[in-house]
Amino acid sequence: MPFESLMGLSHRIHSGTCTSREAVEATLAAIDRAQPRLRAYATVFHDAARERADRADAELHMGLDRGPLHGVPIAIKDLVSIKGEATAAGTTVLANQISKEDATIVTRLKRAGAVIVGKTQMTEAATIAHHPSVPPPTNPWNEGYCSGFSSSGSGVAAASGLCQAAIGSDTGGSIRIPANMNGLTGLKPSWGRVSRHGVFPLVERLDTLGPLARSVADCAAVLAAIAGPDPADPTTHPRAAPNYLLSLEAGIGDAIIGYDRALIEEICDDETIATMEMAAQILAELGGRLVNITFPRPDMSQMMTLVTTGMAQAHRALYPKRPIRN
Repeated sequence: MPFESLMGLSHRIHSGTCTSREAVEATLAAIDRAQPRLRAYATVFHDAARERADRADAELHMGLDRGPLHGVPIAIKDLVSIKGEATAAGTTVLANQISKEDATIVTRLKRAGAVIVGKTQMTEAATIAHHPSVPPPTNPWNEGYCSGFSSSGSGVAAASGLCQAAIGSDTGGSIRIPANMNGLTGLKPSWGRVSRHGVFPLVERLDTLGPLARSVADCAAVLAAIAGPDPADPTTHPRAAPNYLLSLEAGIGDAIIGYDRALIEEICDDETIATMEMAAQILAELGGRLVNITFPRPDMSQMMTLVTTGMAQAHRALYPKRPIRN
């Protein structure tokens, strides 16, 4: 059950062949077994998850269906506020900071009937490295490989069957990189598509929130629940989000797809090149039009200038209170 897709488990919960409580109990048991080795979670909500699962089952019994996420175990990155819970954001200085309200994304997940089973571990303040006193999550496929940054715990949890999907954040790759390293689908939405209200920032002009899951459909179901305008975050797009699950049925049409074959061959190994070629062929067979492009070569110095400037702005009140003393 833990490795079942979100949409597959959702179908079984809605059809009555499985209850949310059964799914959550199986997930919590899997977390308890795996946590000492994988360290995917910062906090696990055993009692609260069971309570919400029972509520989800009771609502379905009464005919109240909140959608595909109803009764499904979901994990949240530990920079997203949940009322009454700590939001450490991978740090030690914020380890005892208790959130006073739910972030908008949490409110929307609860409204969609999702059962939040815990908060996932992450790099310090959503940067590149884990704090020295916070053991990093372990890649479930090879302990010698990196689990990604900064949504490392979300990637490990979703890949290991310790939730049906996990919420991550992405400023410069922190959904996409853990998704790649843990063998998942990761979706970084456009900036402003998902509210950042109640989320610990890295670079506010770049931060986004999105799902990591085991299929495109699973990510679409989660994004449909969390996306949309929010008065509490004036940077959100004013238009309502589309039904992403329905859009999957429409196919890719005649989409134009840029493909920098030279760059891929320059920086990737043979296995990755073959995988990219296969993906390009599939997209072409589905109706997409491949166009050879020349992508600007990555320049991390430019990106880090934007990131460090944004970090200084976002944390101008926090950092002076925590000076480094030798």
